Amino acid sequence: MKLEVLFVGSFQTTQEGRGGGQNTACELIVDSDLSNMIEWHLFDTTQNSNIVPSLTFRIIRGIARIKDYIKLMLSKKIKTALIFTSFEAPSIVEKGIMLLASGYYMNNVIVSIRSEITSQSIIKNLFIKYIFKKVDIVICQSNRARQDLCKIIGNNNVNTIIIPNWVDIKNYSNKRYDNLLSFSEERPLVIVYAGWLESSKGLNELVFAVSTLIKNGIHLQLHLFGDGAMYDIIQQRIAVDGISEYIYMHGWTSKSDLIDAYLNKDLFVLPSYTEGMPNSVLEAMATGIPILATNVGGIPELVENGINGLLFQKQSVDAIESTIKKIYFDPQCIERMGKQGRKLAESRHDRDSAMRTLAGLLLH
Repeated sequence: MKLEVLFVGSFQTTQEGRGGGQNTACELIVDSDLSNMIEWHLFDTTQNSNIVPSLTFRIIRGIARIKDYIKLMLSKKIKTALIFTSFEAPSIVEKGIMLLASGYYMNNVIVSIRSEITSQSIIKNLFIKYIFKKVDIVICQSNRARQDLCKIIGNNNVNTIIIPNWVDIKNYSNKRYDNLLSFSEERPLVIVYAGWLESSKGLNELVFAVSTLIKNGIHLQLHLFGDGAMYDIIQQRIAVDGISEYIYMHGWTSKSDLIDAYLNKDLFVLPSYTEGMPNSVLEAMATGIPILATNVGGIPELVENGINGLLFQKQSVDAIESTIKKIYFDPQCIERMGKQGRKLAESRHDRDSAMRTLAGLLLH
């Protein structure tokens, strides 16, 4: 008989037709061999749109979902829960109340934190400390996340385990490298970004840095995959700076097309202000391209500076410029870093290994 598990996470795409990193991680769990042993009761908490709704709407929706969750838990008499949550409000508040309810009625309550962990207000920190006492296991994505959590709730108040984020490595092909000695107008350095087009992703700084480099004679292209509040702003910047030949906006695309895009580009860039352990970086690593990313959240445990990519300071145009130039003037490092990234993805972040650890937690 299969174990019944109430799984709270993201299982739908948004109105824009795209799911985020949590959606990808949830889908990879449900599609794994774990489903041979577990009967999942999926409880979807996907944000309907990339446009953030009003606080009033989110509170009303959160109350409705909490009621539905408790009703499902009691009617099915499920004794195990796996709850994915961001550490940001209102997600942590909504999921926290679900955790409290689960702690009273279930035997095994597991929460997985899917974002960077930052200290909140005193009241919110006390709330987090209280609800996590009702949890059996907290899954963190990185050592940094576990350390930051323990600063808030204390080292002895919760059982934590690290399961780094995962990809299904067999779905990613290995990149073929050009073995270039230098870049030129005919063969520019080609950079790719994939994700939400939001200011918190560092897109203002990235576009400004790329525009400056192009004007200073650096031969490069930037390809942006995704959509969001900054789409029109970036288009306007491209038009004003006259760089439409160098920066391309593709919108959302299929996973297979995105993998093909990675295989045909030189670098992946993620200039975010805050991150957990982003799927986009893992997916790019799995295809074998180097990563340029900010040193925030769990990224330094994905990107070893100088080994499989380069790290830089967040919210800094100068840092982005200098990091890109390091690769531009040393193109042969692309193959070395890309191959190391693929090895790290295979050895540390393959889904099968993560699912074995998760199975041990759910089926104990």
